Amino acid sequence: MTILSVFWGGDSNHDFKEPGANDLRSPCPFLNTLANHGYINRDGKHVTWWSTTTAIHNVYHLSWFVAGLLSLSGVFTGLVMNWNPFWFDLGVLRTHKSYLVESDASLTRGNWPGNNWEPDETLVKEILDKASSPVGLGHEGFAEHRVAQEAKLNYKVGVIRNTIGTGNCGIIIPTIGRGSDIPEERKISPAWAKSFFAEGRLPSDWSRQKHLVTIDAVNTATSLVKNQMEKIRLDPKIK
Repeated sequence: MTILSVFWGGDSNHDFKEPGANDLRSPCPFLNTLANHGYINRDGKHVTWWSTTTAIHNVYHLSWFVAGLLSLSGVFTGLVMNWNPFWFDLGVLRTHKSYLVESDASLTRGNWPGNNWEPDETLVKEILDKASSPVGLGHEGFAEHRVAQEAKLNYKVGVIRNTIGTGNCGIIIPTIGRGSDIPEERKISPAWAKSFFAEGRLPSDWSRQKHLVTIDAVNTATSLVKNQMEKIRLDPKIK
């Protein structure tokens, strides 16, 4: 592997390929999908900020600013855990620390110290059930699911962790949701939810959003999820 290939990452063939026994994957389905399709290194190793940022922008059409911020979480984790400012391995993102991005109450992954990088069948089924409504999975379903996962913990999720968790939903909804020109109102079909959350695969009919997904769209979708979670906590009958 050359220095140039490490810097750019990935390969020219973007067919789906399941990870091998020695390949590394993270708790993030978005990143795992990029690796499974070769947009970043398929083995999940020597992943750079530039290769991740470029892949997130090109595949998901998130703005360069948002893509760069997301990539920084990997770089920061690699730096504090391995003292490596140049690249990180997807496996290091499994690390559970108060100051790192990985956290409990994930949408589809188990909690640390268990397996927090492969899909949890029960959690995937629960979120796919919420996507099975006629309109698909939107901010209401994400909010209900997150409240349910947080209720299983023996501690209250803090402000920072809650922001990270709802922020994940705020990225997912406008990026892979469809059916509306208003980003925060988009819904994710059951087939697409299964493809991303359970298989780490781009749907066969995938195409990125026509318009750039901006930080404003992400923040608005995040606020919708956060507000809906508060409503559910105050009145559990609200779904």
